[in-house]
Parts: sequence; C-alpha cells; structure tokens
Amino acid sequence: MEPYGALKHALREGNFYRNLFDQFRKADEKYNSGLFDLKSDRICHDLKIDNKDLKIDNKILKNIISELYYPECPYEFSVMPVEILGSVYEQFLGKVIRITPARHAKIEDKPEVRKAGGVYYTPQYIVDYIVKNTVGKLIDGKKPKDISKIKIVDPACGSGSFLLGAFQRRNPAGRVR
Repeated sequence: MEPYGALKHALREGNFYRNLFDQFRKADEKYNSGLFDLKSDRICHDLKIDNKDLKIDNKILKNIISELYYPECPYEFSVMPVEILGSVYEQFLGKVIRITPARHAKIEDKPEVRKAGGVYYTPQYIVDYIVKNTVGKLIDGKKPKDISKIKIVDPACGSGSFLLGAFQRRNPAGRVR
C-alpha cells in the first residue's frame, strides 16, 4: 500500500509533472504491474511537441490531483466495496490510449487485450466460496497464533480480491496485525 496523499506530495514544489513521473517510475519498478510501461513509452518521458519541450502548468496538475482527494473528490474510495473497485480495474485494463497522427489522445476498447491477458474480475460470492473451501479449511480449529504464521500468495493478484478475502477470513475483525 502506498501512503495516503502520495500524489499530493508531488505537488509541494518544483515541476509537478516531473515529480509525478518520478513517482510513477518508482511504482513501475516496485510493482512491475504494467500500469506504467515507462521503458517503452517515450511520449510521457520526453513529452515534446514539435521538438519543443511542452510545459504542463503546475496549476492544472494541482487541480487534477487535488480532485482525487477529500474534500474536493465526491468519492471516498476507502469505504467503497472491493467489488466496485475490481470492476473498475477490469474495465481499465480493457482499454488502451493511442496517440493519433494529429497528436490527439484516443481511448479505445481492446477486448482482445483483456482476454489475452486473462484479466477478469471474480465476483465476491465466488471469492467467498473459494476462500472458505481453501483458507477456511486450512485455519479451522487453529489458534490465532498458529494462523498468523500462515502465508498466502496469489500470483495473479489483479485487484486483490482473493488476498483480501483470505485476510478477512483469517482475521475476521479486519485488524491488521
């Protein structure tokens, strides 16, 4: 988990775009998620138009980033059910941004990208069933001390629904230990 307000932190001083770009680069290195393919993306890295550096106004970035956080943002993501966030995650991965010859950004549906990558959100009732019949059987009758030693991995983590379900199953109060 990244600390709350990490994007806002990039807006404190200097060139906000470069600060955000550095955060995205670090996230790409840390998580290797493919969300930011900065190794092959030369548009965001160099950001030039007609061989001139494009300056993105700090004020514009500040407005955009500020609207992701309370009180400007109309959404409180920490209280949204994981199913909604998982659905958004799946929809996001089914799209790509393409730069047209006229240098416009165009968002296109790419269902073959989603299918080829195996990206599908698992409904909560299926997550609950699988977790109950795997983790549930593994922890039945065990003491909390023994349960805390169990390690669970989901190599195809995606939105994290299985890991969250496993965590909630082994820690019903929802407290992080």
